[in-house]
Amino acid sequence: MEISLDIDSFSWSFTGQLFGASNIALVQPDENGPKQIEVDINGWKWVFIIERYSTNRRFGDERYTIYGSSRTQLLAAPYAPQRSKSNSANLNAKQAIAEELSNTGFIATYPDLNDYSTPDWVMPGGSFSYQSQTAMQVVARIAGTAGSVVIPSRDADQLNIQPRYPASPWAWSNATMDRIIPSSMIISLSANWRPEQAYNAVYVSGTNAGVAVNVKRAGTNGDNPAPDILEGKRLFEDVFKNRPLTATL
Repeated sequence: MEISLDIDSFSWSFTGQLFGASNIALVQPDENGPKQIEVDINGWKWVFIIERYSTNRRFGDERYTIYGSSRTQLLAAPYAPQRSKSNSANLNAKQAIAEELSNTGFIATYPDLNDYSTPDWVMPGGSFSYQSQTAMQVVARIAGTAGSVVIPSRDADQLNIQPRYPASPWAWSNATMDRIIPSSMIISLSANWRPEQAYNAVYVSGTNAGVAVNVKRAGTNGDNPAPDILEGKRLFEDVFKNRPLTATL
């Protein structure tokens, strides 16, 4: 079997092999939906739903490859319904996520990581809307807007929403490492490097509500602003850039 997860995925992935038709019958979906399996490895437990399988039959060899995802996949297509919504009253980002998870059995947690924590902010009435999206699409959109990622639990109905990095990039040289992997344990390693701009400021503004600020990295004069990132294909108003307020991280 193979179990994998990358930082931009909201569910664990599973691939495994079974031998014989009698075994594949144990994990085939039925009228109650997809079957679940539990994987235990040295005290670490995962729960997967089996979504599909393929077969490769030869004389004397009947094997099936099964593919699964952690239960967080139930919040996405094709299992979760698509909905449309527009907020009529003020709500913050964490409240919006809680509403998406309401009556699903899933919860969201927000672990703190060193000098980073998941930000929250108020969305005025009428400023947050979507059409024909599943709960996971909305949750991932909100988390991504704040620079966070959705880390699925291995065996619980839980989403851990946390910053992409546990420490600010400019503090990595002094950050405490969680684990040290000896080079003798690494089978293969690939990497690449490319030069990037050392941005030290960014303009942040709402579109039809909120304020506009020029956020500068602490200890710098903010003379090298990053380019705009337009969430939801909304355009920043030039007038905001002409009259910025100043904030400091």
